[in-house]
Amino acid sequence: MAMVSSDIWADELTVALPGATKPAIQQAFRATFREFCTQSGAWVRELPLIDIVAGQDTYPLDSKVSDASILYILVAYLRTVSGEDDHYRALKALQTPFHRTRQKGTSGYPRAFYSVTEAPATLVLTPVPAENIEDGLQVYVALGPKFPYEDEVPEFLRSHAYDVLLDGTLGRMMGQQDKPYTNTIGAQYYLRRFRGGIAQQRDMARRQYTSAESSFIFPPWAR
Repeated sequence: MAMVSSDIWADELTVALPGATKPAIQQAFRATFREFCTQSGAWVRELPLIDIVAGQDTYPLDSKVSDASILYILVAYLRTVSGEDDHYRALKALQTPFHRTRQKGTSGYPRAFYSVTEAPATLVLTPVPAENIEDGLQVYVALGPKFPYEDEVPEFLRSHAYDVLLDGTLGRMMGQQDKPYTNTIGAQYYLRRFRGGIAQQRDMARRQYTSAESSFIFPPWAR
């Protein structure tokens, strides 16, 4: 993933925040970027295909990403090959602790997955797979900045979320008390735009920046 320096936002932020120092602006931008990633889940990546191993239900994902941190597991697919055709079946995401009530015995293929609260970048398959499946697991995750943070953001956010990150940083800075750039009304205005931008980016990321309709599945009780 190509990255760009957060300095590309610096000129506009410096003009809009008279008296603000560069370290203060950088700190506010870092916090804004972290919040944007956490709340929107807009930094989405398809991980390299993972081999499913018979008898193994737990698959750490951290090693699949070197330039970011995995925040959420968005979706996982079971991939099987028949002849020249690939078949993908979405695995059901289970919540803790409800997965404890699901079948834990050995089956030919897993049907669901869940994560681990203290290790969110860990995927656990259920039931436990009974056979090896080469490249059998396809996973999409939402990413956030990796620590230590190097003041870089994904390049696609420069074109698709430039103003969102600008608004969030302005709102955060203007909300600080007793500064030359303190502006309570301005802070409310920019933070409101920031929250709206987060929602828009969340939706666009789920649609992969296309005109596709947002997916909707009726809950079990409504079917």
